[in-house]
Amino acid sequence: MQSHQFDLVLTRPLMWPPILMALNWHTGSPDNLAGYSNQAVDKALDSGDWAAAQAALREDPPAAFVCTHEKLVVVDARIKNPMLGPWEILETLPQWEVAQ
Repeated sequence: MQSHQFDLVLTRPLMWPPILMALNWHTGSPDNLAGYSNQAVDKALDSGDWAAAQAALREDPPAAFVCTHEKLVVVDARIKNPMLGPWEILETLPQWEVAQ
């Protein structure tokens, strides 16, 4: 990867929470496997301006994002039948049951 000896790379980079963008797309980051570099993205990430970082990534995308999920949820196995609401991730939390 570091020598850019590839034609196509398939990966699932995390984009949420926004701080993960710093790991995936900041110049020189160990998780920036494809070697993407953009001064505007770096500046926004360094200042913690996630909206500006996302805007800069839209202007100069590091990859072609196909079939992306906006959010990923991990639920403990002790939760029985968790239901995720359409508006907020945990909107149905009061109805969840914890296995004893």
